[in-house]
Amino acid sequence: MYPRMYSTLTTISLRGTAAKSHHPRDKNAAPVSIEAEHRGALVAANQAIQEVKNFRAAYRLDGVDVDRCKRIVAELSHQLGETTHDETSQHDTDDVADEKVSRGNTVTFCNLLASGKIDQQQRRRAELDQLALICVHQKAFDEIIAVSWSRLRDVAHNHVARYCVSFAQELAGAEDVRCVQSYDAEVRQFGEAIAEKTTRLGETLSSYAQLKERDVETYLESRQKLSSLVDGACSLIVDIAEVVCRWVHADKTYPTRLWDTIIYENLERGKLREDAKRLARKREALAHNVTRRQLVWDKTHARWEEKKAERRRTRASKDTVERRTEKLSSELEAKQAALEENERKIHHRKSNSPRYLDMLWQRSEDLQADIEKAKQNYDVQTKHLTRLTKEEQMYANEARELEKELEQLDCAIRDMRHRLKEIDGEIDTTKMRVKSKETTIAAAKKIRELKLSSMTLRNIYFQKMDNSKRDNLTRACRLVARRIGQAWSDLYLDLPFIPERTKDRRHHDLDVLDMAAVHGDRPLREQAWHGLLKWRLFSHRGNVSQLVHSLKRIERRDLAYRVQQLYMKGTG
Repeated sequence: MYPRMYSTLTTISLRGTAAKSHHPRDKNAAPVSIEAEHRGALVAANQAIQEVKNFRAAYRLDGVDVDRCKRIVAELSHQLGETTHDETSQHDTDDVADEKVSRGNTVTFCNLLASGKIDQQQRRRAELDQLALICVHQKAFDEIIAVSWSRLRDVAHNHVARYCVSFAQELAGAEDVRCVQSYDAEVRQFGEAIAEKTTRLGETLSSYAQLKERDVETYLESRQKLSSLVDGACSLIVDIAEVVCRWVHADKTYPTRLWDTIIYENLERGKLREDAKRLARKREALAHNVTRRQLVWDKTHARWEEKKAERRRTRASKDTVERRTEKLSSELEAKQAALEENERKIHHRKSNSPRYLDMLWQRSEDLQADIEKAKQNYDVQTKHLTRLTKEEQMYANEARELEKELEQLDCAIRDMRHRLKEIDGEIDTTKMRVKSKETTIAAAKKIRELKLSSMTLRNIYFQKMDNSKRDNLTRACRLVARRIGQAWSDLYLDLPFIPERTKDRRHHDLDVLDMAAVHGDRPLREQAWHGLLKWRLFSHRGNVSQLVHSLKRIERRDLAYRVQQLYMKGTG
């Protein structure tokens, strides 16, 4: 029913070519290139997937009869005891006690099947083939864990997580590059996924190890749980390998995405520069129109002032003529009254003396002449007054028209100056956008150079950091601790940790710090300082740039700019 596999228990191997290390170079040597790291990670991940696939295809326990296997185990129990006694007799007394505790477990039973001490008659039984299949299944799975998973874990934690990074916190201005932030978020997701699946795999393997250490009967009775644990562990290994593949693929395409971003931002910067030039030409033309309108306004205003002056002069002349006319009218009335009085004297005279009559008639003639002269002067002044009234009205109308024209010019000039301010604002905004694009392009170029340079891998590998940068980070941490206040816990949760530190562990760190603060009655600045010290302890690549980036993310930009101004001079 089953192939006879118990004779191959000591030679089973699923490693193939993957048993060799992917990094045969000297352990003290830095990585050759990022492409080599990508190839090594992909080979390890693909081999882990293939080995799990081969394992699932080669070893299936669906047809195992548990009851029949338990019966043959009972028949072989005396041989199992003898084998265990022979093995324990070769050890010291303390080792014998340990062996008695584990007597009858699956490991010892598998060794019995592989030892060749079973007689030929029992070897022909199908149940023994089933037991052999179970043992082969166990050893193959143990070898996958010992080789494939160990290699994959080493690649994921010591190579991919170490070298496949976004450099989002290493360079000022990287927070404005969309693809950098996108890949940085992907890196965080990949790291959290690997950490979560690794934790689950560790719990699964722990349960599997406890099951494997039990006696053979319990092991056989727990076959369904065993299959579930093995299948779950294999699925987690495949999932971790797939996450590694996706991470490596994202890191391989990262320089291409950066280059696409550089090209796109260059095009956008060119368009913005053209817009700035067009706005500058538009502003120049509008400023010229404002100047011309201002000249027209000045001339119109001068004419308006002139018409107002003419009106004032005409009004003054009119007032003078009015006074003269009134005076002439009064004189004319007086002379007419005098003439009437003289005529009355002539008609009612009491004396007919020639001399007296001549005097009266002469006075009447003089008064009549004066009246005629006064009438002539009155008519002249009346005509002059009429002319001055018309001139005054004309000057008033002209001044009113010029005033309306001045109001229209004022409104037009005010609108154009307001439009000038709007254009100046658009030009300033365009220049700021151009500057932002230049910062983005410079950051993308710098990050791309870092990703493609072999010196970056050497710097990451050796982690060289001069004392000045360490001192700057210490001073920056002290400044932040003094000014951060209650937001220090949010800062600790946002700070990047390399190697990655899960959110649960970070919350546990905060709980520990809070308990210490309560017992020690620490102020907020000391709590923040101890939190930053813990970050520097757990993060092997902490720097001022990461601190500034996290401060900006929690909306403490004032403090971030202060730290950047004081402790990031000359660091890019």
